[in-house]
Amino acid sequence: MIGSSSGKVTNKIKLLPSDITFLILEDMDNIRQQMVNDLRSIGVLGKIHEAPNVQTAIKIYSSEEIGFVISDWNLPDGTGHDFLKKFRDVERYKKTPFIMCTTNNEVKFFIEAIASGANDYVVKPWKINELKEKIQLTWNTFLKKK
Repeated sequence: MIGSSSGKVTNKIKLLPSDITFLILEDMDNIRQQMVNDLRSIGVLGKIHEAPNVQTAIKIYSSEEIGFVISDWNLPDGTGHDFLKKFRDVERYKKTPFIMCTTNNEVKFFIEAIASGANDYVVKPWKINELKEKIQLTWNTFLKKK
């Protein structure tokens, strides 16, 4: 199992709007479903869009208002890094919280993602408390810059 719901989550994410809309870009169905399950278990109540590839993700963010993105790096029709750059080119998404979630654990990938506008980076397999902390930190930073 890539994601991990094991371990008790001590509390829910604070200050995250109940109607926030997430976009999960992940090509593996089971990993995407685990991410959705983990988001629900840490208190995400809003809509969660799921995209198995870059083209679907672009269609979603073009027609929906997205408040937070979690993206894989390796995708069948491109990379999460390329998607991040396209996403950041859209004026309304220049500051939207964005976390890369990938098996690429080399420092160069982390640096590339942050340099291109990712707010944080989660390495698979993730632990649910780590995911919660990264989302909380990213959200808190977003609120301070608003």
